[in-house]
Amino acid sequence: MVWTGNDQYRLAPALLTLLQQLQAANPGQGWLNSPQTGTIGDVIHQAKNSSSDHNPWLDNTVRALDVAANVSGVQGIVTVTDAPDCEALFAMVNTMYAAQDPRVWPNGYAIYLKRITDWNNPGGFRTQTGDPHLYHVHISVSQNPAGYNSTASWPLTPSRMQPRADGNIADLPTTADSEEDQMFHVIRNVQSGAVRAAGPNFWVALEGASPDETQANIALALTLPGCTSQAVEDISDARMSWLKRFYTTGKVTA
Repeated sequence: MVWTGNDQYRLAPALLTLLQQLQAANPGQGWLNSPQTGTIGDVIHQAKNSSSDHNPWLDNTVRALDVAANVSGVQGIVTVTDAPDCEALFAMVNTMYAAQDPRVWPNGYAIYLKRITDWNNPGGFRTQTGDPHLYHVHISVSQNPAGYNSTASWPLTPSRMQPRADGNIADLPTTADSEEDQMFHVIRNVQSGAVRAAGPNFWVALEGASPDETQANIALALTLPGCTSQAVEDISDARMSWLKRFYTTGKVTA
């Protein structure tokens, strides 16, 4: 179980709310029980004192949450197939920071796939020079009591696409009426294992609750009219980050 508090210390209410939302949206236990998911700091984090938000140095409150990402086939890393969409969580924090949401602004942040949200460029990110956070996303809430004590719901977006009653997958284009706007390809991050259907103005996660469900989602996506991929395209995490930025914002640089 993820630590949420004891007689001495507590998990920030804002993060407790986020954790509860993630559990409701992603009921599998694999990601929740993964060593990559956690709150209060271990011995290594404790040695960092106030330089780590996993330690309760402010108001006896832990202000950091790590959420495991889907990963398989990596030596020494526990396989996870039912995780929340960590890329979406990273983007959510970035969007909230740009909007000056007190839960993350002015000194909260997220780290994922060698990127950290940039305090000097709200909505952007810069290269993370420490732990690359390849297998989990780190979220720190702000030092503002009104922010970390908030119990407001977080603006989560659906992290997995599900087949609809008509057999199509929600959020993917299913007709070729608009040609360029309907075109997409299927890509997989070779480091994290994240699989996306990516095209102009959309970015859809294909991971399911099980490997079989993921494969079914991929197979269905590859048959849709706008798909330009014959098979899943393996790319680096840097390339996937660039494509996400380009497709969702139109920017070619951070």
